[in-house]
Amino acid sequence: MYINNSVQVGRTEQIQKNTYTDTKSTATDVSTSTSTSTSTDKVTISDAGRNAESKWQEISNKYDVTNMSSNELMKMSKELYDNKLISEKEYLLMYDPLGIDEDRNSKHNFLDIMRNDLNEARKRGDDTTEGINIRIKKLDILERLERLST
Repeated sequence: MYINNSVQVGRTEQIQKNTYTDTKSTATDVSTSTSTSTSTDKVTISDAGRNAESKWQEISNKYDVTNMSSNELMKMSKELYDNKLISEKEYLLMYDPLGIDEDRNSKHNFLDIMRNDLNEARKRGDDTTEGINIRIKKLDILERLERLST
């Protein structure tokens, strides 16, 4: 498999986690079997894929998603988009005004804000599947940045 962008790298990480879980859960089944087999796959990450990962890391080092202003969130989103780490749709939907009188220089914990927003939307049950999926994707982006910054 040849990986050449950050989406593929992220998906490969998820597959690896799932494969580990699947292997672990079937280990007891194998112990009752008389024969076992092993297969190995080779994964190659392209320079573009590695570059994307380094860009995610670089951006996560610049911004604290638990203490940032709306202006910083918009700037961070633009950097992610300019580096082809998020789609245009994700870029445009990343920022929702916090209120009519919002001070866009005031610091907020956007990770918690987006978690609460998703939980509230699920509780209300009045949002579309697409609306929930957008909230999930925005939260995934911030959580990834948070993981990389620690």
